[in-house]
Amino acid sequence: MKLAVLWAALVAIGGWEQGPPPSIPATAQEPKHANTSVAQETPKNSPDCRAPFFMGLDHYRNHQLDAAIIDFSGAAACNPSFIEAKVALGDALMVKGDDRRALEAYQAALKLRPDDEDALRPAASLYLRHESNTQAAPLLETLVKLHPADLKAKTDLGIAYAATGQFPKAEQQLDAAHRMAPSDPAVTVALAALDLKTGKAAAAIPLLRGTVRVVPDEYKPHFLLGSAYNRVGEYQSAVEELKSAATLDPNSFEAQYQLAQAYEHLDLHEQRQEAMERFNALKEQSKENPDIRANGPSPLLDAETLARAGKFEEAIESAKKALSLDPGNDRIVFLLASLYYDAGDLDLALQNAQKGTAQAPSEWSYHYLLGLIEEASGQVEQADDSVKIAVRLNPRCAECYDRLGELAMRVANSTLAIQNFERAVQLEPAKSEYKLHLQAAYHAAEKKP
Repeated sequence: MKLAVLWAALVAIGGWEQGPPPSIPATAQEPKHANTSVAQETPKNSPDCRAPFFMGLDHYRNHQLDAAIIDFSGAAACNPSFIEAKVALGDALMVKGDDRRALEAYQAALKLRPDDEDALRPAASLYLRHESNTQAAPLLETLVKLHPADLKAKTDLGIAYAATGQFPKAEQQLDAAHRMAPSDPAVTVALAALDLKTGKAAAAIPLLRGTVRVVPDEYKPHFLLGSAYNRVGEYQSAVEELKSAATLDPNSFEAQYQLAQAYEHLDLHEQRQEAMERFNALKEQSKENPDIRANGPSPLLDAETLARAGKFEEAIESAKKALSLDPGNDRIVFLLASLYYDAGDLDLALQNAQKGTAQAPSEWSYHYLLGLIEEASGQVEQADDSVKIAVRLNPRCAECYDRLGELAMRVANSTLAIQNFERAVQLEPAKSEYKLHLQAAYHAAEKKP
């Protein structure tokens, strides 16, 4: 089967829906369930499924992040009820900066145990980071019910409510948080931001004045205070605070816009013009590439169409253009690897397949593709290793077991080939190709002296 067709099939079944954009990797920390007694207390986790989990912990502690991700993914695939493995996988992916897949892992854990704090907290944090406040709110509600005195959970819940227009609920949570910690900068900034949203700029000013004294080097308090001064007509004070904000975050187009507003009221037309020019320039620079797959005609969509038509050289050019627009998109790297393979350029296919597995080590199909390319390049041992990783990540991949059988036949190990072909037939008994491979392996074993 042409690999470009395989790639299109994976897209069609929803395997590559683009989630939240990647972000700055989180600070490395021990996975939440590094205490191995937690996993041992889970009676349903068979020893075979726990083994990769513990290997993952060792790899994680030794800063071998990709290996840990593969191990945790394998443990979760081995036992779909292994909550600790799913949470540890989410933690490792979060450290790697793969927020979309980290959220998928946490969501899988929460489906099994909706009140699991080790999944609730990071999942809510990721949703807030990517401004998915509607999804964050129910998770934070659960946390607040579990821990009514949790200051951060209350504050974050108030922020999520405010972002979704639920202002009375936001005020209730943030007022409670403010009573618990009147001087906490995160609380005062959130409460002040709510005051600004609800037309109470005068109430926000004393909160923000106190906050900028506590954290003078943070952008947001200065920006909000400058915006509040603009609202109440104290334009000179607004300029001072917004200049501080612009110094702390030179890329903030919002600060430049507010500055321009203040300068206009002060009749400082030259300064206003300069601020508006900076605003326009920064605004243009800040435009993020949206999901290029979901916005009508695009190089990626062109590449998919050309690949399905077998026009691999043209598809490669479109895919390369798509990658230039979205360099961190491992889906495009995977497509490029499959296209180069189909076009017969094994060197570039191998290069992109290795890049894909490095970017997303938890994707079984990337390792399977790498194995196919390595096999075609004559690297049988490496191919066997790659396909074995694919099987660990997807134990029900009949095609993977069939390929392992073929690789075993290439080194004249008919016994191992039979084991793998039998597993492929068990998983997909209707596939005649696998049965033929199994019969060939039986025949080869009979011919051995």
